[in-house]
Amino acid sequence: MDMIRLAQAAAFEAFFLILMQGVAASQTKEDKEKAKEHFFKAKEFVEQGAWKKAIVEFEASYDLNPVAMVLFNIAVCHEKMTEYAAASNFYRRFLAKGKDAPQQMKDEAKARIKELRNFLGLVKLSIGGLAEGDEAGAEVIVDGNLIGKTPIDIFLLETGEHEIAVRKEGYFETRKKFKVVSGETTILEVNLTKQATKLVEEKKERKKLGPVPFWAGLHAGLGCHRGRHRRPGAPEGQRGGRHAEGRGLAGTAGRVG
Repeated sequence: MDMIRLAQAAAFEAFFLILMQGVAASQTKEDKEKAKEHFFKAKEFVEQGAWKKAIVEFEASYDLNPVAMVLFNIAVCHEKMTEYAAASNFYRRFLAKGKDAPQQMKDEAKARIKELRNFLGLVKLSIGGLAEGDEAGAEVIVDGNLIGKTPIDIFLLETGEHEIAVRKEGYFETRKKFKVVSGETTILEVNLTKQATKLVEEKKERKKLGPVPFWAGLHAGLGCHRGRHRRPGAPEGQRGGRHAEGRGLAGTAGRVG
C-alpha cells in the first residue's frame, strides 16, 4: 500500500472516531447522521476508484459536518485524478482547519504539498486599470472556477493552457488565455477598463464618424433591394408599395419588392 493509501486509511479511521465523539455545538444530530451516510458512500466510491463521485459525497458530508479530515480525503481524490492544483489547495485547507488533527496526517499533507509543487506552475497575477480604492473585491476566475477575490496575486495551476477572467462591478470583464509550465513562474497581467471610460471613448469615436443621415437609417431598416428605396415623401407604388414597405419596417427578413 503506497503512502497516499496509508494516509487515506488513517483519515477514514480518524474521521470515523471523531464522528463517534458526539455532535458539534453548531450541528444537529440529524445533520451528523446524514454526514456519516455521505462519508461512507464516499468510502465505497474510493474503494471502487470512482474518485469524482467520492469527492461529491465527501463535500456533501463536509457541508453537513465540517470535520477538517474530510478535506484531506478530498485532496487525496483530486490527486488520484491528477488534479494537482485542487489537491494542493485541499491539503492546505486541511492544514488550516485541522489544528487538532493527528500529527501524522499533518506531516503527510505537508509532504504531499511539497511533492505536488513539482507538477504545478506558479502564477503571479497583476491587475491594472483599477481606480484607487477599487483594488479589493475583484473576482479571479480560472477555467470557469473561482480562485478567489483580490487581493490575490499568487496561485498554483496545472501545466497546460488556461483562461483567466477578472470581474469587478463598474468595470468590463476581461478575459485572457495563458500557458503554465510545471516548476516555472508565469507573470500574468490583466487590465480592466472602467465602464464609464469606455462609453465616453465610444461616443467620441461616433462623433468622429459624423451623424448618420436620416434616410440612410430608413434604408437599413427597410432592407431595400440593390440600394433602391422609396424616399420619405415620395409617391407610393415604387418597389413593392405600402404593404411590402410595412413588412420591412416591422423587422422581417422579406425584401421590398
